[in-house]
Amino acid sequence: MRTRSLLASALIATLFGLAEHAHATAAPWLAPPLDSAISRYFQAPASEWGSGHRGIDYAVMPGAQVRAAAPGIVTFAGPVAGALAVTIDHTDGLETTYSQLSEILVSSGEGVGEGRFIGAAGRSHTGQSSGFHFGVKLDDRYVDPLAFMGPVDMGAALHLAPLVGTHTGAGEREELCRPPAQLSERPPPPNRNIAVAIAGLNSATSSSTPDLYARAFGPSALGYGPDDIYFFSYRGAQGPRLHERYERSDTYGDILVAAGRLRDLLISIGRRHPGRRIDLLTHSQGGLVARAMLEGMTRTWDSRIPPVDHLITLATPHRGAPLAESIADLRAQTETGARMLRRISMWSERGGPVPDPGGRAITQLAPRSELMRWLAAEDSSYGTRALSLAGVTDVIVPSSSAMYRGESNRIVSPSLLDAHDAIVRSRAAQAYAYAFLRNGPDSCTTAWDRFGAVAGPAVDFVERHAGDVYGAFERLGETARAMARGGVNIVGVVMGWGWLGL
Repeated sequence: MRTRSLLASALIATLFGLAEHAHATAAPWLAPPLDSAISRYFQAPASEWGSGHRGIDYAVMPGAQVRAAAPGIVTFAGPVAGALAVTIDHTDGLETTYSQLSEILVSSGEGVGEGRFIGAAGRSHTGQSSGFHFGVKLDDRYVDPLAFMGPVDMGAALHLAPLVGTHTGAGEREELCRPPAQLSERPPPPNRNIAVAIAGLNSATSSSTPDLYARAFGPSALGYGPDDIYFFSYRGAQGPRLHERYERSDTYGDILVAAGRLRDLLISIGRRHPGRRIDLLTHSQGGLVARAMLEGMTRTWDSRIPPVDHLITLATPHRGAPLAESIADLRAQTETGARMLRRISMWSERGGPVPDPGGRAITQLAPRSELMRWLAAEDSSYGTRALSLAGVTDVIVPSSSAMYRGESNRIVSPSLLDAHDAIVRSRAAQAYAYAFLRNGPDSCTTAWDRFGAVAGPAVDFVERHAGDVYGAFERLGETARAMARGGVNIVGVVMGWGWLGL
């Protein structure tokens, strides 16, 4: 009898555990309600009515737009204890709460999709000047929201690498970070998302893969399976793997047109993999293609596009490429420079290995272009988390030009040869990317971050003014030739200027 009771108890407990597991896994992953740093973390109360912190706080400016973390029905929208709040029911016992709002943009009973703007951030409930509180309830109990934002990071749970930082109590953490750990040759998948790789300017399809990723580690080295990897094509999303072979010249066109092709690719992936989310892994110009697609979603929402969880950019000129600005100055301000650029364009059109300096993409990459001003004024849409990685010795995109405002930025160790492309093969970049894709703690800053903060602006300054310097030398040469034709002793004039200067 006792044995039967024990068996029955074990069976009930097992069934209850399975039901609870099925219930938990049925809940959708939540997107961050806004893109900002967390200023206070969840702290479970000791009892139902005990003190604690039943959610997470974001450090944001007043008026920051707050988004729905997942599709659902608004069950409450109004004032609570003198502050505005919204509650959304996502079924299966899961609810999200958005508190300390200054404005509400939805009403009770209204259905909302993931990423829908539901209000604006107001004043923090901790007495700070501004802030926003986000809570998650499962079966009427508050739980840690971070546990529902993407797959669980088992690497963080095992603490295989030490955490660096301080704890201030009451659920608050300051400067919590983890040194990136080198990956094995075949790591497990970082999550269950679909990886989409986007190469940059002057790339082309080699076999069935863009040449940049064919000779580098690519998404497969980050643990994604072959069926979960797609490569963006600047020509179109045709074929069994949604990739049409493209040439270097296809990357010289309008970046906004490429963003439209990326949108079409994601829609096709969504049809093949319903319910799956997307990770965008990009290099150089490819990062701007991804950003342009994401910014376009804020203007024209399309439910066919799968949610984008992560955006990783490698050597992407988020602040514009200073060399592109120098090219524009050479073309506009110098005669010999403009002639040289025309010859390079002709060489590129004949299949030369260099980008066309007259291409639309080069114009758009200049820091003061209309595209760069638009991207600087917008914010990536719908909860996408972004990480920008730059090479400390990259002279094509200096590390300062690769800084992505408001997102995570890291600078990796130098590669003296071909640093711009070498970052795709960097083991340090791979480690940073993998930790980020697992939603692990922020990686710690290193000496290369600090060195890049100095070296990057120096390289940027030189490249931005290269066109001006060339123009000055051209004018000096023209003056010298004119004086020589007039019989002026140029050497004597220069020596006279030097004597007067003394």
